[in-house]
Amino acid sequence: MPAQPEPRRFSVALRASERGYTESVPSRNKSAAALIGEYTSLAMVLPASSLVGGGMGYLIDRAFGTHFLWIVFGILGTAGGIIEILRQLQRDADRESKSPDEPRG
Repeated sequence: MPAQPEPRRFSVALRASERGYTESVPSRNKSAAALIGEYTSLAMVLPASSLVGGGMGYLIDRAFGTHFLWIVFGILGTAGGIIEILRQLQRDADRESKSPDEPRG
């Protein structure tokens, strides 16, 4: 027989769906490995976005014969990476502030 959902978790999911959230409701207890994985991936966002932006600028420079677009696109990639990191940290902070009484694993 399948396990019945907890009433509190069910009500949180119901309210989230009524508000139109498409993101899944996070589990209450994330393991230490899951948290380490999430925050380690954040450490890769900034260098990856900077390299992708700079690489795109480099290719556009080569295509048009210019020499400055790699800098512009590198800066845009870095800014995009910083914004993504801040968004993720804000989501985590909001998640924590909405359920302070729930234990963390």
